[in-house]
Amino acid sequence: MEKQLESLQSTLERHESAELFTLYTMSEILNSMRDLDLLLEKVLDLAIEMLHAERGAIIFYDLPEDDFQIKTARSMEKQTLSDALEISRSIVKSVTQKGKPVVVDNALQDEQFSNWQSVTMYNIMSILCVPLKIKGTVIGTIYLDNRSVPGIFSSRDVSFLESFSNLTAMAIENAKLYTELHGENVYLKSELDTRYKYENIVGNSQVMQDIFNVIERVSPSRASVLILGESGTGKELVARLIHYSSPRNEKSFLKVNCAALTESLLETELFGIEEKIATGVKSRKGKFELAHGGTIFLDEIGDMSLSTQAKVLRVLQEQEFERVGGSETIKVDVRIISATNQDLQKSIAEKKFRKDLFYRLDTVTISIPPLRERREDIPFLVDFFVKKYCLENEKEEIVVPAEALEAFMKYDWPGNVRELENVVQRGVVMAEGKLFPIEFVPAVVEGEGQELIFSVPANRRTLDDILGFIERAAVEKALREHGFVQVRAAKALGLSESVLRYKMRKYGIKK
Repeated sequence: MEKQLESLQSTLERHESAELFTLYTMSEILNSMRDLDLLLEKVLDLAIEMLHAERGAIIFYDLPEDDFQIKTARSMEKQTLSDALEISRSIVKSVTQKGKPVVVDNALQDEQFSNWQSVTMYNIMSILCVPLKIKGTVIGTIYLDNRSVPGIFSSRDVSFLESFSNLTAMAIENAKLYTELHGENVYLKSELDTRYKYENIVGNSQVMQDIFNVIERVSPSRASVLILGESGTGKELVARLIHYSSPRNEKSFLKVNCAALTESLLETELFGIEEKIATGVKSRKGKFELAHGGTIFLDEIGDMSLSTQAKVLRVLQEQEFERVGGSETIKVDVRIISATNQDLQKSIAEKKFRKDLFYRLDTVTISIPPLRERREDIPFLVDFFVKKYCLENEKEEIVVPAEALEAFMKYDWPGNVRELENVVQRGVVMAEGKLFPIEFVPAVVEGEGQELIFSVPANRRTLDDILGFIERAAVEKALREHGFVQVRAAKALGLSESVLRYKMRKYGIKK
């Protein structure tokens, strides 16, 4: 008898040692995972494998809403999942009142569970459901069951799963915290290598010097700024320069293109969204929340719907908002810089833009002239971009011949600085010697309006090559003229958006 007791004690010690090692290993694995969905799947797979369960689910509990949501499941039917939610409700109540999990040896013979549809339909016998708790608060449950073996979950299994659920809860909290911090910092990190100084905006003309003076005076203030100008004139560069010259320069600068998103997507992008507002939707912060303490740049604000305008006006007036689907009021300290290429006064007259929002945005207005109205800046811009792309492509500095510079000066540049930069970049990349290839400079055509015409390079000999060259030029021209808003460029070209995207991929055209 004594030897049997010693053997049993030795066996128990080995089991305890194995379980401790397993928990330690699991802790390392779980805490190294940052993706919440992958983490939950790994947790469930480990729990099923370790405790010889057949199936399982992880269920989250939303305390303010008193609601449950299945986050991940394995091999479970709809009815079983529904019943698992009910068990989770009783678990939360039981834990709150008694601090105990639920373990059922044979659900078919248990008065509490035998009349449940899933138990009778799928012959469920063993059930184990333990809470997920963070600092004493229940955030969900781990549900396991087995349809073939009664009493499969021992008291040791219950204790093990409780310990495992505590590790899991901490890993969930870490993953959520990581996601939140990552969301807040990812934009800021992308800006760390770039600091906008006056040399990033090239302009030697008097009109540009006047703009620099306005930027210098307005940057230290909290005033809203409205930047006006055609597509490609550099409105975003000016907005960034204002931010990085301001006391907010260590905080985020976040851009939102109001023309690129539908009304519902734009509101989600700006204000964030709460979980469960739609199937599969996760809670996330919007740009206003992420830009707290910094600056938000609302590009193409003239395309914003009246409904969204009203909500942006509230942020300007009260510095507060609610997420989409939420009821909690969120306070922020954000500077708003906006930009448009539209005539907002005309939009106000047509009832397409709110007058009260316009006056809030229009504290200081900066109007950037098109490149054709400041031609004296073109040689400086060409020189700046040639040096930039020679350095970027590890090429010796390329010289722009006089006839090429003359062509640069004569062309009206409907796509403004963005178009000029694109032309210079392509010329630098395609240059075979030390001279900038003049055939890449747009030529001026007399007559009705202007067309973007390129001299076809000598190496384009076949009809397919020539037509491809012309098609690419036409697609690039339409995109530049419409600020790379694909729906507008496609309409101008008489194409569908899908065909335009195909041609952009075909020719490697990127913004």
